[in-house]
Amino acid sequence: MERAERKLRQVSKDRLNDVSFLLGGWSARREWRTGKPVDGDIVKWRPNLAVVKATVQFLQSTKQLLPKEEEGRRREGHEE
Repeated sequence: MERAERKLRQVSKDRLNDVSFLLGGWSARREWRTGKPVDGDIVKWRPNLAVVKATVQFLQSTKQLLPKEEEGRRREGHEE
């Protein structure tokens, strides 16, 4: 998990708390100095696929993407 977390922190830089950014969405968040959107013009915007990939890898490493029933089986030691 530490490796996945380190990678996510590295690629997301100062936007680790921006869920929209982490999942590949355009963020309406604005730069506090300029008032401009941090992701720029929505027409020219493209998702940062390295961030999305690192986010998914982190969630997988923490088992956050497992369905509830599978998560329970894994805790009980019934891994498939």
